[in-house]
Order: sequence, then structure tokens, then C-alpha cells
Amino acid sequence: MHYGKAKNGSARSGGAGTLSGHDDIWTPGGRSVFPPTPEPKPGPTPKPAPSATHHVYGTFTIKKSEPSFKADNLKISLYQYHPLIADKPADLFDHIIINAPKHTKGKTTTFSFKLAQKSKKKINPKMKYYLTAFIHKNGKRFYIGEINGKRGINKVLTNKKPTPTKLLARKIK
Repeated sequence: MHYGKAKNGSARSGGAGTLSGHDDIWTPGGRSVFPPTPEPKPGPTPKPAPSATHHVYGTFTIKKSEPSFKADNLKISLYQYHPLIADKPADLFDHIIINAPKHTKGKTTTFSFKLAQKSKKKINPKMKYYLTAFIHKNGKRFYIGEINGKRGINKVLTNKKPTPTKLLARKIK
């Protein structure tokens, strides 16, 4: 057997290792021991991910132990971001504004909300989503809403389905 060249000493077209992924080994008859790697057959065209029609809904609750107040507004925003692109800011997907929310100490105050329900945009299952919720008073953020009262990003639609979101208000210091 010969390595890299045919029996007559001439270099074979393609050279060593181009077709089989190995150094070609030629038999005395001038054939490669390794058969050429066949071209991959095109498979079916992948279907794009279905555009979900989910929405985000839930409540924003102020505990009865919080002091009484009248604020300017409550703004709840839904943001969309690509999970694999870190240097691009999230895009505002939808939001609602509840004007002049009031709270009375001794009573639990609850506001209901729905986002992305009537939006022309569709929830994309390949994207990620999070909520922000703030009560503004005198032009400044006064309270923040956190899912189940836990600090951190308020991720929603994590299981690709609409799930109830319970935001609890925490005073911003």
C-alpha cells in the first residue's frame, strides 16, 4: 500500500485527508482504502417556532401594614429579551398605567392586570420575558413590585404558558 499517492506516483485529486477525514491510503489498484464521505442529504426544512398567543396576568398587592398613600401612577411593564444576546437591551413589549392608585393602612390593596393580551405583537417562545412594576409618587419610584415578594428579576412565561403572577409591593428606600 502507498500513502498519499497513487501507484504511479502522481498525486490523487483532492490530496490527503480531504474526502475521508483521514490520511488517504491507496491500494496498488489506485483506489483509496477510505470511501469518500457522501454529501449530506438535505433534511426537511425546519418549521419556525409557532407564535404563541399567551399573555401575562396577575395582581399587584400592597400589604395592609403599609402606610396610607395616594400616588401618581402604577406602571407595570413587560419586556422581551433574547436569552443568547447579552449586549442588547430588552425591548418594551407591553405596559399598563393605572392612574392615581390609593392605599389605606389596615386594608390590603390589590390591582389586577393583563399584558400582551390585545397586543399586535405575539409572544415568541424563543425569547424571554420579565416584568417591572413601580408605583410613582411626585415623579419618583415609591414602591416596587416583586414576584411573591422575592427580590430579583421578575421572569414570566418561563414555562411558555400564561401563569398568574403575584406581585407584592415593597417600599423603595
